[in-house]
Amino acid sequence: MFKVSVDPGYGYIKAINGEGDQVRFPSIVGMAHNLNLNRALGGLIGDKRDEDELKKLHIRYEDDQASGEFFVGELARKSKNASYCFEQNKINHQHTRILIATAAALLAPEGKNIWLGAGLPLEYFEAQKNEMKRMLTNFQAKITFVEKNKTKQIKFDRVSIYAQGVASIYDGLLYPNGRPRYPQFMRPGNLIAAVNWGTRTVDVAVYEVLEGSLEIRGDLCFTLDDAGAMEIRRIVQQAFQEKSGYPISILDAEKIILQKGYIFFNGREYDLSKEIMAAKKHITQLVIDALQTKLGNQTSFIRAIFLTGGVVEDVRDVLDLNKLKTETIIIPDPQFADARGMLHMIRLEERIELQKKKNNGELFSDIG
Repeated sequence: MFKVSVDPGYGYIKAINGEGDQVRFPSIVGMAHNLNLNRALGGLIGDKRDEDELKKLHIRYEDDQASGEFFVGELARKSKNASYCFEQNKINHQHTRILIATAAALLAPEGKNIWLGAGLPLEYFEAQKNEMKRMLTNFQAKITFVEKNKTKQIKFDRVSIYAQGVASIYDGLLYPNGRPRYPQFMRPGNLIAAVNWGTRTVDVAVYEVLEGSLEIRGDLCFTLDDAGAMEIRRIVQQAFQEKSGYPISILDAEKIILQKGYIFFNGREYDLSKEIMAAKKHITQLVIDALQTKLGNQTSFIRAIFLTGGVVEDVRDVLDLNKLKTETIIIPDPQFADARGMLHMIRLEERIELQKKKNNGELFSDIG
């Protein structure tokens, strides 16, 4: 089967296929509108229009629950009614279906049987995994990329659901071929932690190394809500209202952050760069304090901590790794760690099943 793993984060969709192709775009959806005027004006003023396909996701979408024409990702910022979905249970939200279908359509060739791996926040995993698997197993959608006038039918022939944070440790510890990156960490009895720092949630998963495998330590795993990038946006919202007297949306706060803290509003320019820096320090301290209080004296026994998730890059300039008092590693391109880790886990599932078939003398095919 053709493998695709999707990390449907609150802030960004990250996805990768078995051939190494990957996509990443904001988890924003808005109703589409006519872009002809934008294009005409862009040409008149000499604007260099971005040729990146992921910044031009204009789609027509149809499934058994919804249909319409939408802007997705960066392009959705041009829609007046664009929004994120920040519900704790967003499985059956229209945006979730549109975002996952878009990512899969970008990565999977037409006509291939798809094995989809998808993630849920650690705290919601047990409560929501069956519901999410059922939704994706029964999922069928038609999606047309308007810019290319290309239509794909999307359905998933097999679905595996993984816990975010739990998946990312596989990316931190293993090369794509399955060999260990850090053999020194793999001594039986060692504890290894993964901190998956996302837009809304921070998932902390702790493993104990066994002989030839890893065992999750459920007693040491936890999720922090509202300690991710969204908290920075809320602080910026509040700071702007205090300075200007006017409330702004989450998307407006995000725009201020993307513009390094500067925004022109009602005849004057506002500078919120100090507030942004203070917000970064605030959420960083929240996470460090939580690691020390929730893990208790076990903190001293942890051999290594892997930092993953997109917020790691956001707070890198204020992150003092020495405060954690153990070896701390920021995974390269940390925002993709869960998507890559889920792909590892799909391949591991496949190898185990094929080995069982081989041991039972069964014939098998479709290795990929």
